[in-house]
Amino acid sequence: MFESEGIISVVIILIAIALLLYAIHSGKARWLIPHLSAQIFLIIFLILVAIVVFILLLFGAYAGIRNLLGVSNYYISDDSTFIMGIMIIVIYLLVALLEIFFLYIIWKLYKHLRQYEGFDEKNQKWTTIGELPKDNNHGSPTMGDIYPYGEDGEKERML
Repeated sequence: MFESEGIISVVIILIAIALLLYAIHSGKARWLIPHLSAQIFLIIFLILVAIVVFILLLFGAYAGIRNLLGVSNYYISDDSTFIMGIMIIVIYLLVALLEIFFLYIIWKLYKHLRQYEGFDEKNQKWTTIGELPKDNNHGSPTMGDIYPYGEDGEKERML
């Protein structure tokens, strides 16, 4: 029963990662929402497990920690269980902090893609200031192009 739940969780996370990659490839922000949701639920889960283990340690319920780890049938000393509980808290909180950092990165990507989707290149009206360049090899001084050596004829004479 528990193994199938773990497999389902892995499949859901793999789907969220695939949608993340598709969102990056297609440039569509809405495909990031499943990944953002999965990250938020993972962060909440990690913090809740750390809190539960802290409460179990606080009340000295070492059997509860062993049950949480799935090793209730084996003999583990209370000192070892206490150290293992501290390790669980520290590791889960560090992973939660790392996930918060990744969540920040994906959130910034989501905002960037949302802004990029709002930019429609076909409907943009471009205006020119001053005269257009005479060809692709020349700029226009009134549009901000500066020629420190003068025109082309002067450059060739200098060489």
